[in-house]
Amino acid sequence: MRVPYDPKDPRLASASRTTRWRARKRGWWCPGYRTREVCPAPQLSEQDAKRIISLARKAAMAAIRQFGCDTLSPFEPSDVVGEAILRLIELAGHPKFSHDGFCFVAALNAARKFIKTEVFTPARYVKNSEDFFRRREI
Repeated sequence: MRVPYDPKDPRLASASRTTRWRARKRGWWCPGYRTREVCPAPQLSEQDAKRIISLARKAAMAAIRQFGCDTLSPFEPSDVVGEAILRLIELAGHPKFSHDGFCFVAALNAARKFIKTEVFTPARYVKNSEDFFRRREI
């Protein structure tokens, strides 16, 4: 949703310096652009639940393979799967929820984000496990 640029808008005051500069330059801005979209479904069937779990497992394992994680210490693969399941439940009311490709990509992105922010330290993007360093030196 585009909003015309108004320097007195209180929502713009809480935005970053770069966002304020771009809004002034363009003449418009999008409040809440990076907020996470949640579309809850009124009710999920048992078939939907099985589909969610299946897609979340596939996406989580693909994300673990992409990062080359043999161990996720102090976490387990079930934690990554749980994060992917949570994201799919949040998007259960989305119009594209019936498409497997949309659900797989949403679960994959949730799993990647979990691995990137929880398993790896955000400051240096270094794995938390000492075993990781020993394997890399060999």
